[in-house]
Amino acid sequence: MSKKRDEIIKEVEREIEYYADKTRRQYRAHIGDYLEFVGQGDWQDRDTVYRYIEKLRKRGVSQAHINYMVRGPIGCLFRAHGLRAPVKLPRLARLNVRNPVGAAFELDGVIDLIKAARESGNLQWQVIMVLSTIWGLRAGEIIQLTKQDISKKARTIKILTLKGGVPAEHVVPEQVYPYLAKYDFPPLSESQLRRIFAGVNQAAGLQRVRRKAFHAIRHRLVTELGLQDLGELTINSFMRWHTGGTIGSYFGPEAARNDMKVYPKHPFLKYWG
Repeated sequence: MSKKRDEIIKEVEREIEYYADKTRRQYRAHIGDYLEFVGQGDWQDRDTVYRYIEKLRKRGVSQAHINYMVRGPIGCLFRAHGLRAPVKLPRLARLNVRNPVGAAFELDGVIDLIKAARESGNLQWQVIMVLSTIWGLRAGEIIQLTKQDISKKARTIKILTLKGGVPAEHVVPEQVYPYLAKYDFPPLSESQLRRIFAGVNQAAGLQRVRRKAFHAIRHRLVTELGLQDLGELTINSFMRWHTGGTIGSYFGPEAARNDMKVYPKHPFLKYWG
């Protein structure tokens, strides 16, 4: 790496100095991917940023995740040098109970995935499907998790949410705690995670549909929760969505109580216990 590139990284490190450890790792990874794409070119060039966005789209990255990357890590690279990212991003509707967007798995399909993971005896398959079906985690959130994010004392799981990088914490129900407690959370890339999901999909006997994976399970979860007469505030709390534009706290006594309201009516939890 050239001295010039070293100076670029040094400015970024100053910008993210007070971010949480996981957020710093996430930003470094995304910024590194962008700079690798740029190579010896001009990382500040507007057309270069758009070409990188097009590369992400061809890889199947959702527009929501692209928006996060450009406004977050890549935007941080520009901000560290007193600049603004020279691109305009489309505005997306917020996913919510009344308006779930995007492709969703059928209910029976998600149940088949859970059964395939359980019957396989493969702990990695089981943990990944627990994370996806119980809390609706995105692929990027799954690969960020480490063993330290599972608290055996408090029986909680801490998740670095992709949108904003704000840690969210959940009570872990007893039906799925044994899976998480035994797993070591080895490092995984998103491509490795996609291959693992393809294996579970095949074992479940489902026809694989391109770009229909973890987000499709998340959408089904939101849809099913909306049918459980839980109330929108309870569901918003469980999904750790911002409500009314106020950031607030992502975890506290009220959020924990909301978790415990949801679990008895959770559409997938009973298939794990």
